[in-house]
Amino acid sequence: MKWKSNSRKLQQFGQRLTVTRQYDELVAYFHLTIITVAAILSFSGNIHGNFVFDDREAIINNKAIRQIGKILESDFWGYPIRSTRSHKSYRPVTTITFAINYAISGLHTTTYHIVNITLHAIICVLLYKILINLSKIFYEKYPNRIAFHVSLLFAIHPIHSEAVASIVGRSELLMTLFTLTALHLYIKCWYKSEFSIKSKFIILLLSAIALFSKEQGIVVMPLCATFDICASNISPIRFFIAFRKRMNNNGSNNEIDKSTAHMVQQYCDCIRRVMICLMICLALLLFRFSINGFQSPQFSPNDNLIASCPFVFLRLINYCYIYMLYIWLQLYPFQLCFDYSMGCVKLIESINDLRFLISTIFIISVIIFIIQLIRGYFEKQLRIFSIIFYIITFLPASNIFVTVGFVLAERVLYLPSVAFCLITVSAYEKTEEVLIRNKTANILKSVTTIIFIMLFIKSYKRSLEWRNELDLYKSGLEVCPNNAKIHYNIAKILADNGDISRATVNYANAIRLNPTYENAMNNLANIYLKYDRNMEAEQLLRKAIKIRPNFAAAWMNLGLAQLAQKRYKDAENSFEQALSLRFPYPDCLYNMGLLYLQQNQKTYAREIWQNITRANPGHKQAWLNLLVLLDETNNCAEVISLADKVLKYHNKDASILSQLGTCYGKLRQYDSAEKFLLSAVELEPTTITYWKNIGTLYHRWNKFEKAKFAYWKAFQFQQQSENVQRHKNKLTTK
Repeated sequence: MKWKSNSRKLQQFGQRLTVTRQYDELVAYFHLTIITVAAILSFSGNIHGNFVFDDREAIINNKAIRQIGKILESDFWGYPIRSTRSHKSYRPVTTITFAINYAISGLHTTTYHIVNITLHAIICVLLYKILINLSKIFYEKYPNRIAFHVSLLFAIHPIHSEAVASIVGRSELLMTLFTLTALHLYIKCWYKSEFSIKSKFIILLLSAIALFSKEQGIVVMPLCATFDICASNISPIRFFIAFRKRMNNNGSNNEIDKSTAHMVQQYCDCIRRVMICLMICLALLLFRFSINGFQSPQFSPNDNLIASCPFVFLRLINYCYIYMLYIWLQLYPFQLCFDYSMGCVKLIESINDLRFLISTIFIISVIIFIIQLIRGYFEKQLRIFSIIFYIITFLPASNIFVTVGFVLAERVLYLPSVAFCLITVSAYEKTEEVLIRNKTANILKSVTTIIFIMLFIKSYKRSLEWRNELDLYKSGLEVCPNNAKIHYNIAKILADNGDISRATVNYANAIRLNPTYENAMNNLANIYLKYDRNMEAEQLLRKAIKIRPNFAAAWMNLGLAQLAQKRYKDAENSFEQALSLRFPYPDCLYNMGLLYLQQNQKTYAREIWQNITRANPGHKQAWLNLLVLLDETNNCAEVISLADKVLKYHNKDASILSQLGTCYGKLRQYDSAEKFLLSAVELEPTTITYWKNIGTLYHRWNKFEKAKFAYWKAFQFQQQSENVQRHKNKLTTK
């Protein structure tokens, strides 16, 4: 009877255990559903957003995306990785995903954003699973609750807006995904005490993929080593105490012998794994540097002003201030900016600066915090792991080992934010324990719920700001009104939209805020050139060249300013200087052709434009000028012979089609002429010249009624143009 009673109790215990497991699984599914939905909705406002900021260089202007064979030899921005123009950011895994996106949907951005948001949601789910395992290994209470709170905070935190909403932020997402996947696999292998060859190979492969998604992926192996040390409870002091006890007992206590032997074996296994991790990390690092040709990227002082500070002490203080700002942005993510360079964060240049005192207090606080954690090492291992996780993942962006091309960037906090969220939730749990004793825990829960709602709303609003460049730049101006780069970017958008007066004001503001901003000087000079303000343009361009003597575009534009003033020899010298700094330089060669044309050296101009069209068939203006020049020199037959080649690249360009039609008409091939000229007016129906050309064709062809209609259309559009100009002049005088 007693045996039956025990059997019944065991059966009941097994049933309760099964029910508990089922309940835990339901809770986990519920948590994962909320986390996934929150991760998607937080940044869904940008799902139909445009290419903004760095997206243009990395995707639209990146030829490697269209020619997959070039991906492995190009940097993230499409330049050859060993070129002096390269920033040495080698991320072929990310670039391949862009190439796949481009192959599927071209330059339609929705699919790009869907991929980014999906990656963010997957990372949040993966983080939840990792945290459950970590909580169990480190004997934390309520592992499901900790994992849920941390993952939910990570899913909705606004600091992730740039990484998720910006398409180029995919490099952060992919790097984080592969880093966490490798860590997850390492944790599972450690828990089972079984590191098979297959699992080792997969972890190594994931480490390499993370590294080639973004350079920050080099942290995979150090993270695995850190986890191993914390989870294995490594302590040299405990080892020596146990060893001393064994010696004092002269081996008489078998239990101590076994305990010491087990500890030694455990430590040896851990140290061996850690050494392997570090050696793999070093090997990957050397391999990565070898791809660069062991060259460092070259950044201008405008990119990272602190790095160019000549005083080591001031550099250190400024970096500490920046580290404090990083933490502040995570604590209070309601004043975010896409770019923190050029006056957004001013340099601390004196110990009298209040920020010097703040930075000093910050350093002391961090040191005290770390000491307190070390003192409680065995009771707070998960928090120790979190702190080290944060430090390791932040190191690549810290300017300590490698100089980076920015002062401060929100995107680099995506992976460190895992640790930040874990530390924050740990602090919440500790505070809740204290408040439960005082029966005021409900207040904390209410406040926390409100904070989570505020974070979600901010993330959604921030994702809306990333939909287009003008909204993004305007939001940046609210946070950093003294940032010259933001004024510069707004000016570029306004100039592209035809708002020249406001563009001029913003370029002038950029130069006022940063008197050495050579790019702003060059762009403002371009506007002056279009409006025949050639002397002012030349002054700006000479300043730009003085600041950066190897500025090829400024040399070319200086040549244009001199050409407009008919200083042909000076213009030729400037063009030659530009070509010596950058070759091939099709735009500069094209302008050299204009120089020769103005000097009536048509043969030289023709040769130059022919060379450009051979080397760069997509250069429309070179084709057009070549065709016009051939027409003017009575070489229409040669124009016709080039028709197939030019139409291969410019079959939808009205000016090219009109010029071909004109030459066909002069050769009395009226049917072909009509086809091209009608195609031109179909593309640009209000262009007066094209209607005049059609009228001339029909006149020669003796189709007088059609000629009359074409001339009437030309006259009609000319009248409209004159009326518009007249009304515009009246408004101007008012």
